[in-house]
Amino acid sequence: MSIEEIRTLRNAKPFEPFDLVMNDGRAVHVEWPLGIACSPTGKFVAVYEKRAAETFRVADILELKVRPLPPHMRRFRHDQ
Repeated sequence: MSIEEIRTLRNAKPFEPFDLVMNDGRAVHVEWPLGIACSPTGKFVAVYEKRAAETFRVADILELKVRPLPPHMRRFRHDQ
């Protein structure tokens, strides 16, 4: 996955939540566009996770693929 693909998903109007899946199968849910940040070099992304504890996950772009959520699983839609 490229940084441009991630930026396209983040900047989509309307925003649709998605999961970023790492090579080892772990997934990070991106619920809203401000919940993901791209590094200036374009090599890493950080995702804010709002779960029991507030955490950030950082991942190497080359280790990611996107998994769109089916409509019935979308908890949030950002219409700007």
